[in-house]
Amino acid sequence: MGDSVPGIGNPPSVANLASAGQDSITTLEKLDAQANSDVMSTVPDRWGGESAGMFGRFWGRYMRCFGTYRSDTATWCRAITRAAETMAKAKEQLGAARQFTDDKGLVIRDDLVVEARDGNRPGAADLVAAGQQGVDAARRLARQSQQEIRDANKEYQEKVAKTREDMVTIGMTLFGARAGRRGRLTVAEKAYEGTVRIPKANRGEWVRGDPNDGMWKPNRPEEYGLQWPKDTITWNEGVPNLREHTVPPEHMPDGRSGVLDDLRGLNGKYRNDYGIADGELAARFGWTPEQVAAWRQSNDYVYHHYSNSELQLVPGRIHRPLAHEGSTTDLLWP
Repeated sequence: MGDSVPGIGNPPSVANLASAGQDSITTLEKLDAQANSDVMSTVPDRWGGESAGMFGRFWGRYMRCFGTYRSDTATWCRAITRAAETMAKAKEQLGAARQFTDDKGLVIRDDLVVEARDGNRPGAADLVAAGQQGVDAARRLARQSQQEIRDANKEYQEKVAKTREDMVTIGMTLFGARAGRRGRLTVAEKAYEGTVRIPKANRGEWVRGDPNDGMWKPNRPEEYGLQWPKDTITWNEGVPNLREHTVPPEHMPDGRSGVLDDLRGLNGKYRNDYGIADGELAARFGWTPEQVAAWRQSNDYVYHHYSNSELQLVPGRIHRPLAHEGSTTDLLWP
């Protein structure tokens, strides 16, 4: 028989996957060591101060993520190796079954069903049953190996996704580190970097203050879902404060404010933060989070990030057309 057996699989190919995974770990270890050596030779020997210290702390967290990734990959390699061993046992079992059927005048079809070459032979039914039992044992081992591969892949994908998300978050903070700053950049800093998002000059005017801290009035309030007397939007540190535009208490099932403050666990990710906010409202309303989500969607209500602990429930007609940057930047800072 060749390496690949119909219904059983190819043990060497599966084993090669584990070997390739181990090779990637070795390669990554070398790259990590070189990168870490370069950074450690710079911080703090050649670059000191508060900014360098902060960079160093985040670099340590970044490297720990690499360590987690290597560890998770090693765990996956071991699981895949075990699956290859199980698949090899299935192949051996099928080989033994083939030997039995050849000796007894039986044949194993491509779909792994045993048949007698001569159905009229005395005892043929018992021999077929015995042969089929051996084939079925091989198929069970094959299914076990396939399940081991699926389980290993699923666990690995989940772990890697979490590690990758952590690395992106840390990396965005790490490579945007600034001395003495632990919060949102000013509009001036964002403008310098080309990342500021505020309404275009021809869309309205700042009737008080400036784009960083002020009150903005659109030329056509209706295009922003605004109605007199609330036809202006207040901005704080480059982020719109939509408290005065939140869903009013009379439209809230519990008659309370649409401002959700003192929330824990916000990270700037849509699924995470909406889940937390829906859970908070569910507790207030006596509903399930799914019912809250359905209620929001039917009324076109969305959450606006205002700080790393506050979400404001506002009509989508106001939130969508407003060019702005929410407070998710804050959530990337420790």
